[in-house]
Amino acid sequence: MNEERILQVLARAARADAPPAVDVADRVLASLRAARRPSRLIVWFAAAASAAAIVIVVMALWVLMNGARPAMDPSDMGMVGML
Repeated sequence: MNEERILQVLARAARADAPPAVDVADRVLASLRAARRPSRLIVWFAAAASAAAIVIVVMALWVLMNGARPAMDPSDMGMVGML
């Protein structure tokens, strides 16, 4: 028998085999129940980081809407003639 014929016989035998019936639902559900919840420290850290990000976005939008001015304008300090 040549190799191609052997492969055809094996392929025909493999197609005839039915896969075994396996019920994995119970094991999957048990592993999902056993999965750990995230620690409270991580949740609080994520909440604090989100709050800080909101503050930064609000400040950036305020600067964008009001226009960026220099922190110390010479005209505000009475130095107009000095420069």
